Amino acid sequence: MEKQFLDLYSETKDVLNAHSASIFNIYRPEAESNLTRKGMPTKRDEAYLYCPVFEALEKNWGVNIKRLQPAITDDNLFHCAVPGIKTTSIYFTNDTWHGNDFIDLGNGAVACSMKYASAHYGDILKSYYGAILQDETDGFSSLNSLLVQDGIFIYIPQGVKVQLPIQVLNVMYAKQRLMSIGRNLIIMEPESELHYIDCVHTMNETEYFQSRVTEILVGSAATLRYCSIESSGENMNAIHRIAIRQKKDSDVKVSGFGLLLGATRNHITIDLDEPGASAWLGGMLLIDKKERCDNYTIIRHHACNCTSNELYKYILDDSAEGAFSGRIIVDHGAQKTNSYQTNRNICLSKEARALGRPQLEIYADDVKCGHGATTGMLDENALFYMQQRGIDLKEARLLLLQAFSAEVLENITLP
Repeated sequence: MEKQFLDLYSETKDVLNAHSASIFNIYRPEAESNLTRKGMPTKRDEAYLYCPVFEALEKNWGVNIKRLQPAITDDNLFHCAVPGIKTTSIYFTNDTWHGNDFIDLGNGAVACSMKYASAHYGDILKSYYGAILQDETDGFSSLNSLLVQDGIFIYIPQGVKVQLPIQVLNVMYAKQRLMSIGRNLIIMEPESELHYIDCVHTMNETEYFQSRVTEILVGSAATLRYCSIESSGENMNAIHRIAIRQKKDSDVKVSGFGLLLGATRNHITIDLDEPGASAWLGGMLLIDKKERCDNYTIIRHHACNCTSNELYKYILDDSAEGAFSGRIIVDHGAQKTNSYQTNRNICLSKEARALGRPQLEIYADDVKCGHGATTGMLDENALFYMQQRGIDLKEARLLLLQAFSAEVLENITLP
């Protein structure tokens, strides 16, 4: 599986480096070595048991190594309105920054391309690039490091609260099968605040594969709200890797919504490194047909008096498949930990499949931890009751599904 990508790198190394952010070129040899030595993961690896993208990786993929801009002249294609709020928008066509690649967010806060950051924020990049992900260089991450050329860099100085949410709109548009590769780094200094919205859309029926790694450092008493929305198409395959490290008294909420997709693997890790940190991680999956999504999460409690909560809810129809694997790890010194994990699923057809693997690993003795998972159909008694009071079946089903989703939606906060 990895051979086509190693061969591509070997054949295009000079061109790849010439058209990339310089920080990436430093780490390519290590990525090549890791991928050659370890290879890509397979379904025989427990962490990838439900991963739905292996079949897609066997296909031949094109990569935009020369950074050619697609011929998009209609800016209306870059549209993903979140009702009721204004945002600072960043546009990507595939993995290429569209428009000005530097945005002044005020008070020293910036958002820019990784290529721009390599030239102007080199010291910060060298300090943090790869340090948040640390040693988790599995084959998917190594593939990203091997071929990545650009991405997003966000820096928020101490005490700065970015007024408008940053909204990143990824538009996939090509005439031939294309792999899009991006690498993002977000650094939040102590007492800073950021709202971040990430959206992915496809513009035609071409088949796509997106590989993206995002590293985030959340400083002491900083606040992060991160929301991802995938509304692409059945022709979209994706591996999204998010790694977050939290410092003392920081507060993080990460939410994800899968509304229309092909095959997606979301791999999220959160490390609570210092006392008082809190994390909420959750998502809503609403898919049908043959769509498949695997949410794989790890929350590691390294320090005392930290809190984490996970809540994932799936609504699955037709032959859709939704998987959730969640690990909570509480280290020996992480006393007074509060950590809870919940996975709830509704299958609207007999063919839909919900797969779950909740896991707790507790090495401290003064903690409150728990997990639970349920899967079922819509409540027939509730449907009957609503119909007896004049609500037609379609509306009754919709009302029950809205009520089921509300708990996740209530945790989405925007300024």
